Amino acid sequence: MGAKPRVGHILAGNSPKGMIRPAQLKTALTSFGKDKFSEEEAMEYIRRLDTDRKGEFINIAEYVRLMMKS
Repeated sequence: MGAKPRVGHILAGNSPKGMIRPAQLKTALTSFGKDKFSEEEAMEYIRRLDTDRKGEFINIAEYVRLMMKS
């Protein structure tokens, strides 16, 4: 039985500095924390953050700002 993945392992990747891939963010949102997101909630959140509508990268600073509003 393997160890549970940690958020740092999920977020680490080959994204440009200050950016995260939507799939990585979705995994983090639905896997970690006391109040985990449902798949639908995570996808809605990601849509709100994907301002260029390309679906490639999410700006981490924008993610933090949106989380602080919640």
